Amino acid sequence: MDSRVSYLLVLFCLAMLFNESQCLNGLTGGVRDIKKVKDSAMKRWDRGLREVAATKRQLCDLAERMDCPHLTR
Repeated sequence: MDSRVSYLLVLFCLAMLFNESQCLNGLTGGVRDIKKVKDSAMKRWDRGLREVAATKRQLCDLAERMDCPHLTR
């Protein structure tokens, strides 16, 4: 093989490896982004559950004060 052809082949292989590494970096970055979104959604879900529990407690307390035993816990 001519030295220029082998040089071009080496450059081509290096470019392909660089492109793959950039693609893999993009994929791992995407996975990190997905994890952040999931964590944020889980925090919102947990906050929502706490708010529902607090509202339920408030409604039960109100029902007890209004003397409505069928509405309490």
